[in-house]
Amino acid sequence: SDRAASNTLERIRRYREWLKSTGRAARMRRAWNTMYGRSPDGGGDTSRTTQSGEQGEYVDVTLNNFATLVTQVTVRTTSNKPAFKAIATNADSASMEDASFGQGLLESYDRSLSIADRDWEMVEIGNVMQEGWEVFSWDTTAGKNLTDFADGPALNEGEIDVHSTTPFRIAYDPDAESIDRLKWVAFKRRFNRFDLSKSIEDRYPLAAQKLLDLSDERGNDEWDGEDDLDLRGQRSIGSSDMCWVWELRHLPTAALPNGRLLRFVNAECVVFDSFATDEAGTITDNGYPYDPKELHAHRYCPATVIGSIAGHAPSSDLLGLQELRDTVATQAATAANAGGISNMWSRSGDKVTLTSIAGGMNLLQSATKPEMLPGVELSAQIPAFDEMLKSNMQERLGESDVSMGNVPKGMPGNLAALLEAKTVQFNSRGQASYAHVLERSRTGLLKMLKRFANSDRIAVLGGVSKGFEHKTWSAKDLSGVDRFIVESVSPLTQTKAFKTDAAKELLSHALITKE
Repeated sequence: SDRAASNTLERIRRYREWLKSTGRAARMRRAWNTMYGRSPDGGGDTSRTTQSGEQGEYVDVTLNNFATLVTQVTVRTTSNKPAFKAIATNADSASMEDASFGQGLLESYDRSLSIADRDWEMVEIGNVMQEGWEVFSWDTTAGKNLTDFADGPALNEGEIDVHSTTPFRIAYDPDAESIDRLKWVAFKRRFNRFDLSKSIEDRYPLAAQKLLDLSDERGNDEWDGEDDLDLRGQRSIGSSDMCWVWELRHLPTAALPNGRLLRFVNAECVVFDSFATDEAGTITDNGYPYDPKELHAHRYCPATVIGSIAGHAPSSDLLGLQELRDTVATQAATAANAGGISNMWSRSGDKVTLTSIAGGMNLLQSATKPEMLPGVELSAQIPAFDEMLKSNMQERLGESDVSMGNVPKGMPGNLAALLEAKTVQFNSRGQASYAHVLERSRTGLLKMLKRFANSDRIAVLGGVSKGFEHKTWSAKDLSGVDRFIVESVSPLTQTKAFKTDAAKELLSHALITKE
């Protein structure tokens, strides 16, 4: 287990070196800084203005047009969320019944786990940092307790767990042919080290003690201080109760026939391994616990780099333009600030002081009358340049004034509709990636339930006329899950109005009867 953890860390190190050598890590950090108002270089602050220069003569202004455009694209991608329909591959009644139940169960889990919120986070991360990830897991510590605490340790029925994460908290093989051909993925999450120690003390007593000996939450991830690839704004500083835990998921391959699942804090502290070793040194290969074809880790990216597995986001091209807009705003603010202060001139030797002028209503006596110097004026080219930068930023993301809600006065309605349609068309690649992730993740969720949900459970299922019912179920009720898939369909097809119109259309062509 220690050797496997060490080898996994080496693969993670190679992935992070790839992020740095290709410049992806730097662009991701710059985009994250910009998204949260710190400017691309991380030294800005949209919540206030600052001064710079030898005498504080510059008024520094940080704008955040980047966040506005990225949010607009994220909203556009997720606003028309596809509905899901379970499709039975066979026409027999059992397959149809399984499909109907599977669809209702999926809707129940979408509500109870707030998966739509994780979908939003994944898309937003992808639009900002070129890749966003959503990971599904089976949490054995969650769900209803199945045992009596008096007879032994608690045993829970388990439950689905889903979280979104950034490219800095995940690792994969950058040499893989495509994201769909990945054989392994590793990701890290925070856990309370005391709870984790208690849960593994019977099976891994040495690792449990090492968890208790950890004193610094940041110190157990060697890269947080070394390469600073993680995002400082998302770190919990000074909390010794938490620790990072890496999880490796490796699908079955020719070299590793049964696959592997490994969780570890570092190379010396493994908290779970599907390769079990007893006191006599006998190894038991329990294999990869999930579906042998599913990593249950799904990536969203608006685009991909040609010839590479790497994802790409057009928003990366906005960072330089955002810096220029900050510069323009700084110039305008500095000119406005300097123009509001009157400078006076008089001949050398005239005894006129600024204090005697500033107070007003003063009797001035000097050989020469003081004259006011013209204030700083803002060049007319500056606003025109700023407008050009704004237009370039919108065009890179396929947006326009119309799509941003600024319809020019007098623009014909058909032209406005055409511009809006062009914007939707430009974003079609990102929406296709989003739909693909939703299909894969929901199908994987059903497969996970079929594999692990062995105890009787209760789900709240939506029924006819928007009613709901409580239904007891278990994995056996999903025995036909491999006979249907989850596909994206238009949300319109799930509305009562659409179904009513469809029924009228079929009736008018005598394709169905009222009976």
